[in-house]
Amino acid sequence: MSSAAEKFELEKNLSLVLGKPVNLHNPEVLKLTPDELKKIYHKRAKELHPDNAARTGKDPVYLTTKFKSLSESYSYVLDFWKERNFSSVIRNSAAAQAPVYTRNRTRTHESPAGKSQNTKQQKVHTRQKDPQENSFEKRFYNGPMPCFQLRFAQFMYYSKKADWHTFIKSLSWQWKVRPRLGELAVKQGLLQNEDVLIILKNKMPDELFGKAALRLGFLQQKDLSILLGRQHLMNKPIGQFFVEQGCIAHHEIDHYISQMRKYNLHIRTRKKN
Repeated sequence: MSSAAEKFELEKNLSLVLGKPVNLHNPEVLKLTPDELKKIYHKRAKELHPDNAARTGKDPVYLTTKFKSLSESYSYVLDFWKERNFSSVIRNSAAAQAPVYTRNRTRTHESPAGKSQNTKQQKVHTRQKDPQENSFEKRFYNGPMPCFQLRFAQFMYYSKKADWHTFIKSLSWQWKVRPRLGELAVKQGLLQNEDVLIILKNKMPDELFGKAALRLGFLQQKDLSILLGRQHLMNKPIGQFFVEQGCIAHHEIDHYISQMRKYNLHIRTRKKN
């Protein structure tokens, strides 16, 4: 990914976590710490959690989508922070765009520096993170089953087969292993890398990449349908994650999928009546 694309992606995900548009050049962003970011994330996660649907009167599907986007964005920013910091992206982006003149007036581009400092920051963040993560590992749901249809990861959590931390990790895992629609479009020759950058830059908050590409005229509906079908075929089943985490055995996946479908059918039937 180019420096410019990396900057756009980081700003987009950080904006979703903070709940407001941000720019990496903002001094407040550059001074942000992992602990502060985590506090903001947990505060927003409580507000957007699907369990609040009945209390707030908001659509559970809407809250589930918002909550998932928040969790994925937080995971993206946190994973990025393990390797580098925000200022490194600004330096890399500036270095990629601004030419540097040597003594003989030859235009060259500087290579990004500062790896030793980033490595040091990575060690600090790791020491601060582990004790806090452990305190969230065994928070199992203890309420009644919700009155809305569930996806597999949600069903694992609400049926008490997976704790809260594992549930969040499953969403992050699914996001990481899912093929990116923009990358698939480039490989299929439907988009150029420059097109992907323009779509990301002009995408509205919470708007899916494919919907934005349609709205902006970069893709036709038939092309998007083909890309979504290919993306679906390349997705890894999320049940694989729960098997790897030891929540269920491999031969139990079909059983829990069947139970989830029965539950969702029960919810649909009850709503019709």
